Amino acid sequence: MSSVRAFLTAVPALALLFVAPGGAPPSAPPQQPTAATPLEGAWRVVEMRQEYPDGRPQPLHARESFFLFAGGSYSMAWAYGEGVSPLYAERWKPTTEEKLARFGSMLVNSGTFEVDGDRMVAHPRFALAPELVGGEARFRFSVAGDTLRLSWDETYALDGLPYPSGGASTVLRLVRSEMAP
Repeated sequence: MSSVRAFLTAVPALALLFVAPGGAPPSAPPQQPTAATPLEGAWRVVEMRQEYPDGRPQPLHARESFFLFAGGSYSMAWAYGEGVSPLYAERWKPTTEEKLARFGSMLVNSGTFEVDGDRMVAHPRFALAPELVGGEARFRFSVAGDTLRLSWDETYALDGLPYPSGGASTVLRLVRSEMAP
């Protein structure tokens, strides 16, 4: 686990775009937790959906993903869309259209997090959406064995502006994953 903490401390990872409903403005950054949380470890998304206030679910199609929680730091990255993520036509040289398609189909951020009961608040230090850096994302979670259920319910920009989700939540089911590919 110390190698995970070193990785998270040394390499600020990815960013999130897929955010959720409004509410109170962001709070002060958390203190580092002194005890491990049930979130600790590496996870991958196996199912995701939007849940709307009227109870209507909308399935979303998860592609590759990696979530890491260690010592009060986290990194989340996942792509979504139909089928496998397409490779660029010319390796390592994406066109503008390919870059936009990739950017629009992924969610990425990293930073610190705090847990209180079944609630987690993430404080991004790096994010695909620049307004999320210094803001916060609020989740409900439950862990049963090697399965994590995250419900992303609220997101706020660095100035406290809530994400305009219309009350929808993003619900993710993740399973524990090995660190190595």
